Amino acid sequence: MEALLEDHRKTHHLTIDVATLTALRREITEKVIGGRIQRVLHSGQLAVAFEIYARSETWWLIINAAPQAPHLYLTRERPARADDNVTPLLLLLRKYVRNGRLIAVDQPPWERVLQFTVHARVDDDIAETTLVAEIMGRTSNLVLVNADGVILDSMKRVDASINRYRQVLPKLPYLPPPPLERPDPFTAQAAHLEAAAEAAPTQPAWRVLMGQTTGCGPLLAREAVFRAAAAAEASAADVGWHDVLEAARQVFTQVERGELTPSLAPGADDALTAYAPYALTMFPGCEQADSMSAAIERFYREQGRAPQRRTRDLGQKPLLQALQERMDQLQQRRRALKRQERDAVDAEEWRRKGDLVLAYGYGVAPGSKEIEVDGEKIRIDPETSVPENADTYFTAYKRKKRAQEEVPGLLRKVENEYAYCEQAEALLEAAESPADVRALRDELREQGIVGGGRPRRDKGRRGRRGKDVEVGARPVSIWLDEIQVLVGRSGAQNDAALRLADADDVWLHARNVPGAHTVLRSGGRDVPEAIIHQAAQIAAYYSKLREATSAEVDVTKRRYVRRIPGGHPGLVTYRNEYTVRVKPEPLPQPEQQ
Repeated sequence: MEALLEDHRKTHHLTIDVATLTALRREITEKVIGGRIQRVLHSGQLAVAFEIYARSETWWLIINAAPQAPHLYLTRERPARADDNVTPLLLLLRKYVRNGRLIAVDQPPWERVLQFTVHARVDDDIAETTLVAEIMGRTSNLVLVNADGVILDSMKRVDASINRYRQVLPKLPYLPPPPLERPDPFTAQAAHLEAAAEAAPTQPAWRVLMGQTTGCGPLLAREAVFRAAAAAEASAADVGWHDVLEAARQVFTQVERGELTPSLAPGADDALTAYAPYALTMFPGCEQADSMSAAIERFYREQGRAPQRRTRDLGQKPLLQALQERMDQLQQRRRALKRQERDAVDAEEWRRKGDLVLAYGYGVAPGSKEIEVDGEKIRIDPETSVPENADTYFTAYKRKKRAQEEVPGLLRKVENEYAYCEQAEALLEAAESPADVRALRDELREQGIVGGGRPRRDKGRRGRRGKDVEVGARPVSIWLDEIQVLVGRSGAQNDAALRLADADDVWLHARNVPGAHTVLRSGGRDVPEAIIHQAAQIAAYYSKLREATSAEVDVTKRRYVRRIPGGHPGLVTYRNEYTVRVKPEPLPQPEQQ
């Protein structure tokens, strides 16, 4: 048995095979097809994690293209960010995949490839992209392809110096991996395998099966030989090839039908040595898992290859879900208002046509469906009178005119609320304590974003300009070389930081993304550039850019920052700014003041 385990480790290389991907395809189809992809992040140097909300449940799809151990699986646990590098591929995934819906997952016949089709709204249009996961050992890759079959980007870029025949680079057509010119187990002939065995009778039978067919990796080939000959390492001359092929076909048939037995095989010192969607009868003491994903997740966790999980849950999940649902509603509302806005552009044209109907309608023949004036044809209803036809046009004119007056304000309201939700989402994701989450939860309730009733707020010390600073609205305060730094961790705290700042204090915010307001209370003194740089790092970290290797942060005086009239907490406009580029860094031991 030890020799079998050692040889298995050398040949299997922890690579997912065709049968395993087939089982995963079925599982993904059953659990998350039609779901919304809510988040995308790096869970490893060559791994991406997608949060998918489907059927009132949240799942994470992990795809890892590491050459030593490529794999993918579904899990309920959110992975920790193992890599803060914001790559070009990650940015494209967030543009074309995040907030989209997973429409389908396909597997080319007998290939170790899964193709995820996603529909997402990009610039007010529905864009279709395909995320191709090639789980193929050291050549594994993750490729994003547009609807025209052109590569947008990939996890690993492959140029002509690496592969002359199949380059994987942006703007090139995507070419699938070339198929093996071998029969699959259902079309393979026992006589052909027998002839191959006669040429090398002493080599293991599983090597012949793997080398002469497609779809049979080392693990499945061994299992088929074991089921046929009761010895996984039986030589090519000592097996019945009809029996070996029948065993392989039986495995594939069960997997394709969904008759799965996800299994984990123990090795030396009870360490796991293999996983499969079928019973691994060649390993004594084989364990059964709840699903194929559960088996893979446990295998890599115990192998020390899976990213470490968060050690505690601060309670953000239901709030983040409520925010996402509200943002979806706001996007739908915005699209409807945009349609009304476009439709209202020709309001005066409808009034003009109403006037023409009144002026010329009485001269048309009974039963006419249109009026022609100077070559222009105006449709009318032959069953109604001229005044009624004119009134149809005037009613449409009034509706469109009213939309011209009302829709811009409604759009601003929707966009402001969406910006506020984005701010809350960024601050929730950056929350570091239960108190941070509670403050945001109370604020979201007060703003009507989530349910639970209006929270009771305790009044704290008096703020600047005669306004109370509520306990939950006090910004985080630290000191950098005798300069106080205020950092808002909620919309209310962002507002409070503004109220507590003097006109000449320095205000910072991550450029063009939601996040925390950061204020340097200098007391009228000049602020050293080193302090501004450190404060900019903090502002970048508590924003949507905290995962970036570098981020742009805007800096200006407090006097140039104005709250949006009637807007939600923390929403401002500003001017006279300059921009610095920094690496995001968290607060150094913050304490509440």
